[in-house]
Amino acid sequence: MRTIVLNNEMYCTVEECPVDYFDSETKKCQRVTTYKNEEKVSTWDVYLNEDTRYTLKFEAEPNYRNGLWMDLLKTYDENALNEFDRENAVWLGTGSWVLTQNQKIQTMLKHADLSNILKTKTAYSQGLLNEVIKIRE
Repeated sequence: MRTIVLNNEMYCTVEECPVDYFDSETKKCQRVTTYKNEEKVSTWDVYLNEDTRYTLKFEAEPNYRNGLWMDLLKTYDENALNEFDRENAVWLGTGSWVLTQNQKIQTMLKHADLSNILKTKTAYSQGLLNEVIKIRE
């Protein structure tokens, strides 16, 4: 497990995901867990290839589901998540609460891109959002 500093109050841990989504020795996901001080904020399981970041599961803790997790992301230091930068982002698994946050998620992705926190050109959503979101041309 390793730690990435996100800002002066937040950090995340990155470790091998305990869920074997692909039943493969070579295709492995990472589990990223974010914390504000020592309070858990969110967990996301992510698989990266050359041009796409696949979010296979995302879950914000109940106190952060009202959009606070997105507000906190906007405070991350520049390049804090650059190892996860990919041209495309695909959201495969999300909580049902995400549907009500659709517009706020789009705004957060655009802000993260423009602020060099997490670069994404296009986001594809499967399941609850069912749309392609152009973050930048």
